[in-house]
Parts: sequence; structure tokens; C-alpha cells
Amino acid sequence: MRAQLSFVVITYRRPELLMRCLESLDRARGTEAVEVWAGFNGFDASHAPLKAWIEERYPYMRVLELERVSRPAARNRVVKETCGRIICFLDDDTEIPEGFAERLVRKFERYPRVLAMGGPNIGPADAAPFERAVDFLLRSPWGAGPTRIRHRPGETEQTLPGWCFTLSNLAVRREVFERHGLFFSEDCASAEENLLLFRIEGVGGALLYASDLYVFHRRRGRLGAFCLQAFTSGRGRGQITRSAPGTFQYFVLIPVAWSFYLAGLFWLWRTPHILVPLLVYTVCGGVECVRLAYARKDPRAALWVPLLGFSGHVAYAAGVAAGFFQSRVRL
Repeated sequence: MRAQLSFVVITYRRPELLMRCLESLDRARGTEAVEVWAGFNGFDASHAPLKAWIEERYPYMRVLELERVSRPAARNRVVKETCGRIICFLDDDTEIPEGFAERLVRKFERYPRVLAMGGPNIGPADAAPFERAVDFLLRSPWGAGPTRIRHRPGETEQTLPGWCFTLSNLAVRREVFERHGLFFSEDCASAEENLLLFRIEGVGGALLYASDLYVFHRRRGRLGAFCLQAFTSGRGRGQITRSAPGTFQYFVLIPVAWSFYLAGLFWLWRTPHILVPLLVYTVCGGVECVRLAYARKDPRAALWVPLLGFSGHVAYAAGVAAGFFQSRVRL
């Protein structure tokens, strides 16, 4: 019987996270006709035991051996191997809750005009303090602005623009790839899903955001890894903004303008009132720190929030600039 739903997970040298992801998929697939494809991006001999373990323990799962390519290129290659009428992309550091597969299939049946849908990714309950601080920042208006919708649980079910979705939790109808011939742009550093969704909207497809389609997503556990992720995210956003100006969103410029302001302080610090924005920014960061410590009774995580916000905003802005001035991505 042909699968209703194909899960696609791209992984690169994170075996423990991948195993937890696959275990959650096995628990949560329910009665749906499901297949799971794990694409090993940069497969070598060291991965052979893990591949054998997966295929022995989960006969319906398949491992695809890939040469080292970009993440969007890896996804495109795995998509061509799948057979489900719905293809759901997950990161290897995500875990899905029970009933996820059934909810996803039923929503696609209920909304025939919807070509893609997704929901929030939220931090797991057993996260360490640093990871909890990252999760809080991603849900904060000071930390993430409008994009915080990607990380906030709730009771939302509505059509939204493509920038509201992430590849850690995105499902797409097969017809997007076969009928419309749309795939991920393979030279994107990041944000390739936002470019794909922009193009899906261009062919008249609706995008549904449903908060009950949430997944648990492990946050970066170190400051350097967090800043690198923010830089890469900004770089991808800069790339797709240059290549497809219709994807531009105003909030992308806020951290860029902030970084220019910080650089200008070196020369303008004696100018009257020039420090007011810095004061406001610092107060907002302090408020978010106190809010986390008080509302969630989590002072250990709260202490990280101001540093994470400052470093994340600067790293994202640097990424946007780097991506915008690189070569255009191929559409």
C-alpha cells in the first residue's frame, strides 16, 4: 500500500539526536500508512552500524546514503525517493508528539486548497537552563519579533505567509514537487523553506499554520553554536531577499539597523540623546530577564537572556549582510 505520509529527516553526524527523533516517529505514527526516510548527508563507513540498527529495528524506515551536499540539496534528493502524497520535513533534533501523523493527514484532507502546512517548534521539558533561555528568547517579542509565532504554542489555525514557517516542522503536498516542479533552492545557506513557500503562494497554494502540529525542538546548548545558527539564519534570509525581493520582510532590517547603530556609537557617543536607544534596548532585555525569572520561576535560564539577545541580534545582522552581498541563489 502506498504511504499516505512520508517523513524526511536529514542528519549529519548527530546519531543520538537522530535516534531520539526516529523513536518519537515510531511512537507517534499511529495507524497511518507512514514511511520514514533518514538522509545521511555525508555517509561514510562509520555510519554503517547505525544504518543497520535503524533498518533492523524499524523495517518501514529507510536510510539514504548521500554524498556531502547542502541541506536543501539533500532534501531534494530524498524527496525523489519518497512515495507519500504528503511529505513532512523534520530536523534530526526534533521529536514529534503522539498523534502527530494522524492530525497532519486529517488537516490535509480537511483543507484541499492547502499545499503546505506546519506548526510551532517548542523546547522540550527536559532542556538545560541555557536551552530554556534560547527557547524563551525565540518566543519573546524583544528576542524574535514577529517570528516568535514559529515557537509559541497556542490554539491557532489560520492561513499565514511563508515566513511564519520553519523546516523543522513543515509538510508539503507531493504535487508541489511533481505538478508544479518546485524544489528547494540548493545554494541557500538557510531559509530555503521560506523561498519555497513564497513560490508555492505564487502558484495559488494556501499555507496553513496550525499550533496543534507542534514538535519538540532541541535548542543550541552553547553560545557559539547559538550565534552560528543565528548567523546562518540571517545569511539565508539575506540570500533569498536579494534573489526574490518579494520575500522581503521589514523586521529583517531591525537587527541590521541596530548593529549599524552600535557601530556608530564609537564616533557619536557624545552626541545628545544618542544613548537613548541603547538604554531602551538594555531595559527591554532586563525586563525579559525578570519576566522569565518571575513568570517561569527560572532564574538560572533568565541570566542568559540579555547576552543571548544581544549576541543573537548582532550575529543575525552579520549573516543578513553576508548573504545579501553574496551571489544570488538559483530560483
